[in-house]
Amino acid sequence: EKKMNRVLVSIIIRTCQRPYILKRALESIVIQSYPEIQVVIVEDGNNESEKFIKEKYIFCYFLGNNPPHRDFANRFKEKTGYKLVALQHLDELVLSDIEFADIKPFNVSPSDFINLVANAEYVLTDSFHGTIFSLLYHKPFFTFSRFESSNKISTNSRIESLLKMVRIDGRYIKATESIDDCLKRNVDFETVDCLISDFQKKSIN
Repeated sequence: EKKMNRVLVSIIIRTCQRPYILKRALESIVIQSYPEIQVVIVEDGNNESEKFIKEKYIFCYFLGNNPPHRDFANRFKEKTGYKLVALQHLDELVLSDIEFADIKPFNVSPSDFINLVANAEYVLTDSFHGTIFSLLYHKPFFTFSRFESSNKISTNSRIESLLKMVRIDGRYIKATESIDDCLKRNVDFETVDCLISDFQKKSIN
């Protein structure tokens, strides 16, 4: 019987001074059943001394057209004193974004995006990936619903499932919530890491 030719899959891991992220990435790769894997680890260079934004900020990563989420961000800015950094018009033209945020980077690379998450004081998002990266980089965050629950193309459920799985569904909020109450909510990222690791192990059994 001839051995079936398999495609070599290259996995590139960008990292810099974040050993816990690298360890989890490698552990996830090791348990994969596909044998033809090549791992390339790249020094990212996004360390603390090379921040994309030099001052303290709140990173706003909103894909949906929901002005109340921007209103919440402005209230959050007033309470914390941090500037708002936002990537704008990502999925559509959002008119309420025109006057929104203090810093509005354009032509942001994937590496720059990671830098923006990793160095933020807080992350406000309606995105699944914005939520995931906030968890991975241990950043305090709050996630909003991008879609109405009745919307057939809604992807809200996967965010809800993720946050329930790691037992921090209190980070999934409405734009009308009190800023003071939100700031009192802490995240035990050590527990979150353990729960994610347990879920990864169970998923292959």
